[in-house]
Amino acid sequence: MIAKNGIKKQVKITQKLAKIRSTWNDKELWCLNKKTGETEKIDIDIFIGLTMRDTGFFKMFYQNFIEVLESYFSGSKFKVSVLKLLLLNADKENCIFATSAEMAKALNTTAPNVLKELKALQNCRFIKKIKNGVYQINPDYLFKGSTGARQAAKEKFNKSLKV
Repeated sequence: MIAKNGIKKQVKITQKLAKIRSTWNDKELWCLNKKTGETEKIDIDIFIGLTMRDTGFFKMFYQNFIEVLESYFSGSKFKVSVLKLLLLNADKENCIFATSAEMAKALNTTAPNVLKELKALQNCRFIKKIKNGVYQINPDYLFKGSTGARQAAKEKFNKSLKV
């Protein structure tokens, strides 16, 4: 951004965008500062970088969503209970630290039943087995946290072993 005297001034664009209205004009972004009434030009690259955030998402409330799943899939209550266990026990990186035996004990069933459901969830890429007793929910499907944390979790989810 250029000041009236021609010297570039450093401005926190995120704060500025919260206070101004923007208009596009011939591939330039002009903003009207509501307080001063002045129009200012914003660097398009900076603006695009700020707007390239997570989009196309729904805000979901776990408990309410799980209740809907339980009601909708009433014939498959066990499948929903496995999914519920994963959702409620995921940490900030979407990881669940529990063996199939621990999950089976919590769900009052057998480990082979749990393994069958975990395998089905792996096949549709909803979860990934990191190692025995560690699973990660695919951040493209579900994530709780910031955009940066989601990107880090995505990298971890898609990471392949080094050879």
